[in-house]
Amino acid sequence: VLQDEEPVPGLYDLALEFMESVSRTASGSATVLYAFIVKSFRLLGVMPELGCCVSCGRRLGEFGYDARGNSPGSLHLFSVTSGGVICEECAGMEKSETGALIYRPAFDIIDVFRFFLSKPISTFEKVSLKPGVSDMIRTIISEYSSRYLEAEILSDPQRMEDKLWTSTSKKSNS
Repeated sequence: VLQDEEPVPGLYDLALEFMESVSRTASGSATVLYAFIVKSFRLLGVMPELGCCVSCGRRLGEFGYDARGNSPGSLHLFSVTSGGVICEECAGMEKSETGALIYRPAFDIIDVFRFFLSKPISTFEKVSLKPGVSDMIRTIISEYSSRYLEAEILSDPQRMEDKLWTSTSKKSNS
């Protein structure tokens, strides 16, 4: 993920914050991990576009959303292939291409990612996501990481969580 001898300001501090939160988390809250990964995207320069259609550049308010990104009844589409929010028109064109990865989560992905970015990781220590929401976020983050960081993370979520939470349990039992 990181280039040799290329510093990423803030990543070390973020990793420390993440590890401290993991050590305080009693249950396997994947939310802490998801927040860390989304915050890492920003530091690594691969943050998904959340303010406008990544393909045509139209602001959210220009394709059925108000200036704050609130949609009047429909949810945002997220294109892993293009790297962020995508309008219906561009999604239709992208779907015709082979290998397009477009998701229409049953929740607002923009709000979730923005919330992860706006709060310290410790905020998520006691936050549990509904299983369907957690699964969709894991899928999107996994696909996005694979495409933009060439890193296979969260591809086996159970093994990842088992390792993460087992290691912290051993620390707290010592």
